[in-house]
Amino acid sequence: MKRISLSILVVISFFIVGCETEVELNDDYEFNSYVFCLLDQNADTQFVRVNRAFLGSNSADDMVKYEDSINYKSGDLNVEIIDEGNVIRLEGDLVSKEAGYFNNSDYIVYYTTAPITFSSADKLYELRVTNNLTGEVITGKTSLIDNLTLNDPNPNFDVSFIRNCSEEGYCFGRSFTINWRSSENAVKYEVTLRLVYDEIDLSTNDTIVGKYFDFYVGANSNTRANSGTVMTVDFSPELFYTVIGRSVETPPNTVKRLPRVEVLIAAAHEDLSLYIDATKPSNDINQNKPSYSNLSNGIGLFSSRNYRNVAQKQLPFNPQSIQKLIESDLTKHLNFRTN
Repeated sequence: MKRISLSILVVISFFIVGCETEVELNDDYEFNSYVFCLLDQNADTQFVRVNRAFLGSNSADDMVKYEDSINYKSGDLNVEIIDEGNVIRLEGDLVSKEAGYFNNSDYIVYYTTAPITFSSADKLYELRVTNNLTGEVITGKTSLIDNLTLNDPNPNFDVSFIRNCSEEGYCFGRSFTINWRSSENAVKYEVTLRLVYDEIDLSTNDTIVGKYFDFYVGANSNTRANSGTVMTVDFSPELFYTVIGRSVETPPNTVKRLPRVEVLIAAAHEDLSLYIDATKPSNDINQNKPSYSNLSNGIGLFSSRNYRNVAQKQLPFNPQSIQKLIESDLTKHLNFRTN
């Protein structure tokens, strides 16, 4: 039996995930296509990646070294997104690939800056990839995910990671909760708290505005994929300060000011959630995993996500939380200042 092997590097939520899939086929020598696209109405550019999946009598080790085994050439494909009858034709752009196991020739990524808009949970976008050499057409459809509503922390107030301890003054809060309402079509949610600050070089008085560090909070799921369900994730404020203290760099002769946070939530469409589950590493002895594709006449995924700062602005630390940054043994070496 011959084996088809393919590999693609994709961005899921705000992580880079390497996905490797193997599919066994009995057919004679042929090429298949692997397509990956995630629509996000909050992104200024939408991308589509199309690769060849090779099948032949030579070993996979030999075939991955040849460009035409895994990449299409300019002009081979016509890639379009259809928005209620409006056809958006995507442009191709060459992307450089680092040297590695696979052929490292430049490959084409298709993109459009045309706006992608959410009007209802039932509205469908269609992806159409036409092979100009064979006439074969790959299609897929997806709906979008509406923007989420953040309940807590309240965007109208400064954030507090501190509680009042009568004997000790101010100490870390026992827990910090992020609370939002689910959106239709979304199943998986991943939450990141982004610490944003300004850094000043005291020798030159130059200021770098908007340096940041991302703290992964956690994930939650809503298998019903409905809207309005209250979703929460919690974390320890003391752990947050601990990770900041261990991870944020402090160049010599610098101070930091104006700490604030963004609440970043990535919501994954049901199809994307199924794809993630099908491609994640298996911890079982049985390594034969089911594959997942929602495309017609091709392999891969056309789905959507919604990724943005759900607070819609940067939320300042309250004075007590800033003072804890300055005085705590966990973070005092970072040189945060109030002015």
